[in-house]
Amino acid sequence: MKRLPWRIYRYIGRELAIIFVVGLSALTLLYMIVIGLKGVSTDLPLGIVAAVAFDSIGFSFFFTVPIALMLAGTLTYGRMVSDREYTAITAAGMSPLQLLVPMAGLCALVGALAFWTHGTVLPDAHFAQRDIARHLIQQIGNLGDRFDGNLPIDEDGGQVRFDEVREGRFLSGIHIRKKLPRSGFVFDTENATAEQVPAPSDGVGAAEEKPPETPVEMLLFAQRAVLEVDPETKRIVMTLFQVDLKLGEKQKALFDQQGTPWVWNSVRMSSYQVEFNPPKTERRRADLHNPDLQAEIDEMITTNEERRAQLASLTDATEREEQSKVVDYFDQRIRKYKAEYWQRKALALSVISFGFLGFPVSLVFRYRHRLTSVFLGALLLITVFYPLLLLGETLCVQFSLPPALSMLLGNIALLAISLGLTGRLLLR
Repeated sequence: MKRLPWRIYRYIGRELAIIFVVGLSALTLLYMIVIGLKGVSTDLPLGIVAAVAFDSIGFSFFFTVPIALMLAGTLTYGRMVSDREYTAITAAGMSPLQLLVPMAGLCALVGALAFWTHGTVLPDAHFAQRDIARHLIQQIGNLGDRFDGNLPIDEDGGQVRFDEVREGRFLSGIHIRKKLPRSGFVFDTENATAEQVPAPSDGVGAAEEKPPETPVEMLLFAQRAVLEVDPETKRIVMTLFQVDLKLGEKQKALFDQQGTPWVWNSVRMSSYQVEFNPPKTERRRADLHNPDLQAEIDEMITTNEERRAQLASLTDATEREEQSKVVDYFDQRIRKYKAEYWQRKALALSVISFGFLGFPVSLVFRYRHRLTSVFLGALLLITVFYPLLLLGETLCVQFSLPPALSMLLGNIALLAISLGLTGRLLLR
């Protein structure tokens, strides 16, 4: 029995691992640069750009890791071909399939990690990216280089109005109007501070407790302000300077007076901080973990079956038509959820299909230039995998093709091409 060529396996495996790590690092850095350029183009502060880039790295791994594996395979085996190492190894009696063992081991290791995380890390990373993009970037991006801007600061309708913004983080002429929860405030006019404290519930001062329905408004006027990002909470913090703070609340109307009078307390401060609190959105289809996504699918299927049963008992033609449209709508929605579920599996499986592709492409097309196989592999990804991945959702949702088949079309095509090229390699 022949001994396994462990020395050659270690030699190839070491090179595959090094190129994979370097390639993944380069692709991740490129992704962060693209995010950074997008932020710089809208004059975002560096802290905000960094928060967006780091929170979306997990989402990018499901695209950069498979491509890095393809690069590792094509560069490693392509270099072996161009340096005549492949010819020497096969002349010594080794089968070409034996050279695939190190790549198979690397793909199995990374693929197992991808399948383990595709239902947890990918949805969380997608949710973080979308949440930042919709609320953080949307807020700061509204600043721009224009006048009389509006910037929402919370879900209660708080607004920041400003006259001018310079260099993406310096504002002037700030006017903030914000609702506050019912509570008491202590003003220190000597030190120019205002502190929020709980309203008394008994004892001294209980008679002055605000009724639950009494609104409290905060008005802030400042000469200038600076936008920053808290490194721990990653929330936007606005530090205002030369501030006039006013707190007002409606009082009970007396006798037959029209309207409700306001009572204002005022204090002047040298500086004051307002912490933005972008509201978290509800998780959408792409943000749900696999168990939650499957539970949503099961619930929608059960509910729609009940609608379909009701549809069969309707006699009025108009009601039947309306109910039929509702059933069709939710059938399509169910297919969208199923397509999302299988798209995650397709992205995890792409680790194997991308990695396997680099092996036969490099050895079948034996060009002396080692980058030729890289370009051929990239061409197959661009023209085969990603178009079929996009087409798969349409086939599933619009034409009711089974989601397991439609969403895996790209992987099936790449594996078929790889197997065909490998068969051609063995027949030589």
